[in-house]
Amino acid sequence: MDSTLFLAIGALFLAISWLTLIAGYLHYKWHGRSSSGVYVPFVGPLLLDLWLLARDEPGWLLVVPWLADVGTLFFLAALPRLVKDVWQTSRFTRVLHLSGEHSEARVDISLHRGGHYLLTKHWIQRVPLHASAGPRPISLGEPGLCDESPDGWRLTSHAGRVRHLLRSGSSGYVVRDAAVAARDEDTHNINGCMLNVCSKK
Repeated sequence: MDSTLFLAIGALFLAISWLTLIAGYLHYKWHGRSSSGVYVPFVGPLLLDLWLLARDEPGWLLVVPWLADVGTLFFLAALPRLVKDVWQTSRFTRVLHLSGEHSEARVDISLHRGGHYLLTKHWIQRVPLHASAGPRPISLGEPGLCDESPDGWRLTSHAGRVRHLLRSGSSGYVVRDAAVAARDEDTHNINGCMLNVCSKK
């Protein structure tokens, strides 16, 4: 394979990252709002390194593409936070797993050491939709903070939504949502959902 192809494709990935960064900066400058960027880490530097190796360039030059790729640099900067977020809601830190069904969806809430929780809601696809029904998500996830209360648990999402898990029976909880909206498009609504304890770990 012609090594110039590695150069062309690798440089293209670097250019996309830089153009995204510049476009995002200008969008924020002009409109006062941030925009989502398109950053693809590792691919550009790897291809450029293959091109450099094919040309028998000095070894120290292999580092340059990695330092020039903002997508890779942003990913490496965010990696510790990503690992921390995954660990906080992993099965290794889980202390309680609750599951139930609400409005044609399966609801799972896992509570974790350190005061973190993860709510997932998966819509049951076997339920037929009416012709007048609009689009419906397949699933959603919601992380947040939790703390134990005398009657159960208090959940506060990172977006600020507060729910209470109230003990019901020997191994169950019922959800009370203080911010529930009386509208069908409130996909985060799980008010009144009965949850059973699946596991303590």
